[in-house]
Amino acid sequence: MTTSVDTLNRALERERKRRAHAEQLLEEKSRELFHSYESLEKAHEELKENQKKLVQSEKMASLGILSAGIAHEVNTPIGFVLSNVTTLGEYTPQFSRLYEELKNLLEKLPDDDRQRISRFLEEEEIDFIVEDTGDLVSESLEGVTRVRDIVAGLKTFSHADNDSIEPVDINDVINSTLTLARSEIERAGQLSTDLQDVPALMGNRGKLGQVIMNLVVNASQAICEEKGEILVRSRCVDDEVVIDIQDNGCGMDEETQMKLFTPFFTTKEVGEGTGLGLTITFGIVEEHRGRIEVSSALGEGTTFSVHLPLG
Repeated sequence: MTTSVDTLNRALERERKRRAHAEQLLEEKSRELFHSYESLEKAHEELKENQKKLVQSEKMASLGILSAGIAHEVNTPIGFVLSNVTTLGEYTPQFSRLYEELKNLLEKLPDDDRQRISRFLEEEEIDFIVEDTGDLVSESLEGVTRVRDIVAGLKTFSHADNDSIEPVDINDVINSTLTLARSEIERAGQLSTDLQDVPALMGNRGKLGQVIMNLVVNASQAICEEKGEILVRSRCVDDEVVIDIQDNGCGMDEETQMKLFTPFFTTKEVGEGTGLGLTITFGIVEEHRGRIEVSSALGEGTTFSVHLPLG
């Protein structure tokens, strides 16, 4: 009887060990499967992020090609329109003087002729037309000049994917960029500039323009009140050129500031931003061996300071 009990106990012990071993194997396999799932999920997220970056990169490349084509096609007609309007503006004072001389001659004409011509001048409002012509030419010249500056800005951005390094007048880049961003800024508030005389720095004109564009657009979108203010300033500090983009918008808390340059981080509504603007900006500044400093407080506005080394 004892032998049978011992045999049964040993069988039960072996079964218990087999089950324990099987449970251990199952637990290990489950753990491996869970880790594999985590790795797969992480890889999937990275793939989606890279896909978004690729799409954005393709968009930027297409935009550059489109901008270059527009700039090329518009540049020639704008050139001769600007030349013609400028020449017309030079002619206008002479026509005005001629008109005044002809009016003086009216007094020497017979009464019938003088009255007939005076009536014509009054009915057709020739005095107003002569006076208004100068203003129309001046406004047209201003408008065409602005279009020319916009085309020049498009040419700058069309070479943003170019890796060429050359001496860059940062104030010229700022002015070209602000011309392109004027409509976005005017919707937000008032723009003021304080561009000091700074030396040229070595860099890529198109990419630096993209940095300024991203920061200026961000500043305009941060404006919470109807009368917002944006200040763009350039200055030279020691061996660096510093560009400040300051706004009196909503500001940011410390937690938001810590995440600013994280890819795909955005405080905008879904569909209004990719979360890549400041990441790209940070990368371009690092590529130029510079740095970005951020100063912000909730309700007090934000200042981005881009430091770029000379030489």
